[in-house]
Amino acid sequence: MLNRLGVPIVALCSLLVGACATIREDRVDAHIGPQACAPADASACPAACDSCDDGVCHIECSEGGECQRQTVACAPGMDCALHCDGEDACKRASIVGPAGYALSLECEGASSCGDADIAGGGDVSVECDGSRACGSAELRCGAGTCDWACVDADSCGDLSVE
Repeated sequence: MLNRLGVPIVALCSLLVGACATIREDRVDAHIGPQACAPADASACPAACDSCDDGVCHIECSEGGECQRQTVACAPGMDCALHCDGEDACKRASIVGPAGYALSLECEGASSCGDADIAGGGDVSVECDGSRACGSAELRCGAGTCDWACVDADSCGDLSVE
């Protein structure tokens, strides 16, 4: 198969071993180096995130934690996955989802997100797993879809959803 320039595409590909290439009908754009195929911002993970993966900011809050009674704000401009793991991990926290982006919140453990104020920006997904995991929490949905799941019978006691 030839491109518009008359160069066999197979030959072009074989020249690019160890590189990343975008092959178009009229040209080949090649990038060589250890980060050749990674997105330009792959190494840039905002300070608000514990880690980043495929455009998602991951924030981890654990029992005994740094997130209790604190404002936990997702990084702007990317989806956010917040995991509150353990008893009281995000209790009475103010959780702020990214404007126009998805917020996925997992509350695992007794009162892990109890009395929390949760504000979504775009799509919101909340899973409450544990005794009163989301008890007395206030969930304000974002501009997109809003889903919440209560795994145990008492996981969402007095959860308020707007």
